[in-house]
Amino acid sequence: MKQHGNSTHKLFETNEARNRKRLWDRQKAARETLSSEDSFKRLINCRRHIHGSGVTVTYSKKHKSAQFIGLNACNLPWICPLCAAKIAQKRQEELEIAINNCRKEGGVIYLSTYTIAHTKHDKLGDLLRAQEAAMKRTQQGQTAQKIKRDFEVIGSVSVREITWSPNAGFHPHYHVLTFFRKEINAEAYATIMRERWEKATEHEGLRVNEHGFRFDPTYGAVHQYVTKIGRRPTDTVWSSSAEMTKSHIKEGRSDGGISPFRMLDLINEGEEGYSEIFKEYALRTKGKHQFVWSHNLRRELGIERKALLDTERENESEEENIALAFIPHGQWKVVLVNNLHAEILEIARSGNATLLGKYLASRNIEAKILGGDPGSFIPTLLAS
Repeated sequence: MKQHGNSTHKLFETNEARNRKRLWDRQKAARETLSSEDSFKRLINCRRHIHGSGVTVTYSKKHKSAQFIGLNACNLPWICPLCAAKIAQKRQEELEIAINNCRKEGGVIYLSTYTIAHTKHDKLGDLLRAQEAAMKRTQQGQTAQKIKRDFEVIGSVSVREITWSPNAGFHPHYHVLTFFRKEINAEAYATIMRERWEKATEHEGLRVNEHGFRFDPTYGAVHQYVTKIGRRPTDTVWSSSAEMTKSHIKEGRSDGGISPFRMLDLINEGEEGYSEIFKEYALRTKGKHQFVWSHNLRRELGIERKALLDTERENESEEENIALAFIPHGQWKVVLVNNLHAEILEIARSGNATLLGKYLASRNIEAKILGGDPGSFIPTLLAS
């Protein structure tokens, strides 16, 4: 990376800066890999297409973060690393509230993992269809409803995750966070659900082994389990809510499996074969739910449903956002051609409009550098 003055250069050399740049590089790899597929135009235009006369670079005093205002977002967490990160953050915040509210009322939460045996010859589309049918058979029907009543289940949140390895191919699996009104006989519940899962998978022509079902409380054993199946880029505690919402930052598994977003790194590094694997993954997951709350669980736990926007807009009050620069439509092309998104946002995280202006000038980007009271100009720029 070129040096643009010592102060700017240092901003790019932190681990956080490298991780943010990797997100943008991954999105570029996904976009280029799927560029020939008409059904992925939303991804191809994500954070590139402007819905106004230009793009505003804003700084959040509250979060010490920066973002672009005025760009379309695809909101496709299966395949877009940038949208996956934003959506995961919102999901985790909601899930943390749900977990806390459940515990306040004396409830408990357990994490289940449902997986299947598979080989490198299995097609992902076939595995997903059969596994989804098996999950419905496990969790629905009169017997399933009786089990929920007997164990006083409030509801559940399920997330689908997919990894891939050269020896075993695609590995789709479910994590299910189940909320109970009070402490349960965990061994009895696990035995019942394991038997139901084994019968359901057999009915759908699938196979399971001793690892096909796992049931853990959300503290203690679950933390140990999660650290085995996913390596994370920070040393922070990996909570049950993170396990449910942040599969996009997992690097892989101890058995050699890698995440689809890790594939994008390998594509960027020139590794052969991963483009076709990622394309198959994207095609087979298109239109499928990744993260699902059971019926009425949000209401039971006091969670207000918030719709995701299809554009990047301000998500804080004007007092908390400061507009640093406005990049006109024509100048935005320079950002796109040179893939400067990550660098611009990293400098903007300093909150220093002068520093940002110097950087943009060094890149021959003619932008309007802003200052003063952000409330006086943010609405005008967003409406232009």
